[in-house]
Amino acid sequence: MKIFYITSEVYPYSKTGGLADVSAALPKAIKKLGYDVFIITPYYEGFIGCDCSLFTNKEKVSIDINSQKYEFEIWEDAKNPGIFFLRNEFLFGRKEIYGDYIDNYMRFGLLCYGAIELALKIGVSKKDVFHLNDWQTSLVAFLLRYRYKLNNKTLLTIHNIAYQGIFPKNSLLHLGIKEECFYDCELEYFGDINFLKAGIIYSSRVNTVSKSYLEEIGEFFGFGLEGVVQKYKHKFSGIINGLDDEAWNPALDKKIYKKFVIEKFDAKTQNRKALQKELNFKKSNAPLYGIITRLVAQKGINEILQLIEFIKNIDVNFVLVGDGDEEVKRRFKEAMESNKNCHFYDGYSDEISRKVYASMDFLIMPSLYEPCGLNQMIASRYGAVPIVRKTGGLKDSVCDYRDGEKSGLAQGIVYEKSDFNSLLEAFVASLALFCDRLKFEKICKKNMKIDFGWRKSAKEYVKIYKSPKEES
Repeated sequence: MKIFYITSEVYPYSKTGGLADVSAALPKAIKKLGYDVFIITPYYEGFIGCDCSLFTNKEKVSIDINSQKYEFEIWEDAKNPGIFFLRNEFLFGRKEIYGDYIDNYMRFGLLCYGAIELALKIGVSKKDVFHLNDWQTSLVAFLLRYRYKLNNKTLLTIHNIAYQGIFPKNSLLHLGIKEECFYDCELEYFGDINFLKAGIIYSSRVNTVSKSYLEEIGEFFGFGLEGVVQKYKHKFSGIINGLDDEAWNPALDKKIYKKFVIEKFDAKTQNRKALQKELNFKKSNAPLYGIITRLVAQKGINEILQLIEFIKNIDVNFVLVGDGDEEVKRRFKEAMESNKNCHFYDGYSDEISRKVYASMDFLIMPSLYEPCGLNQMIASRYGAVPIVRKTGGLKDSVCDYRDGEKSGLAQGIVYEKSDFNSLLEAFVASLALFCDRLKFEKICKKNMKIDFGWRKSAKEYVKIYKSPKEES
């Protein structure tokens, strides 16, 4: 059985969020279980963190749509065989990976075609599985059945149902899909086409990246697809994401100031002091709070802004690493200008993020909803205490230390309501915990021992690959 893992981003080649980390770590974990996994992803200009000179060209694939020919060069990372890239400079040689491009339906629709063609070139047997991720690759499930007449099992993983790939009805014709499919194949979505809806309907199985998030999207966080989720709930399951525990290990991390282990936890203090010195923080013994996030409404940015205002007169240090639109970033910069013990890193940086993880005492995640979240797992692994709202994957990976230990969960401070007063209560509780050094360090050390690796979740994915095929 071969697994064709199709994704729009994979670390370290391309990254905008957690999908890239999952797309790197999960296939690796599945390979360790003895399966052949082929990752297929776009070749974006401006790759990060890799040497493109090691890529080898593996000829081309062509797609004919409406008498027009589209071509992708096939590249493979010679250092990591099995990671394939589809290169078309017009489609993917742009400033942003996604962006607000009016032809995104063609960019990612053609990616779906190209991925299938590449899989066919590698060799597809009846038992092979196509593993799709989010709306950008969802159309593969539909095309396999209606264009290619293949009955292979498909699994669609929904990392965030808020992003669905909604485009005008005429997008179908440009992608070589007959107009009657709009209604007959249930591709219609309030007069438009919805790529993610097509993926849910035509995939053999669907999963979300935590069990609690699965419950939420069928009730109130489905962003218009609650009814579709309920209709096809027999195909759904929830599997929490894991961490690549080799890539995220403070004992081995070369990008942090000082490597450390549980037995030498004092070295974490050296990381905190080094960061505070670098940022010219005056309160060297104050607790350090960190936020590493996309600056979008989902992440609770309004509550974060209110917290920044509140801590102006509190003896704490605060670091934010984030990217978002210019207006949102302006608001954060403005909020921090009058507080010398707050610092804003504008944009995403892997090295800076790792330094902050290794230095922080508390991670703050006031998400309105969170499909899974990896930050709380990374922070725990690096000896910090997560402060999280009780939602989605945060609920499934963090328990409140005041309620006692729960097997497999990190200990943190958990609150229910998505409002500033609830976040403030959690923040005040964290100050009290920090003052109790014995209890605080005991929790930090316990968190470092939690197994957030991919082994268990990878086995659950394999069970789905092997399970009987569910029909629409």
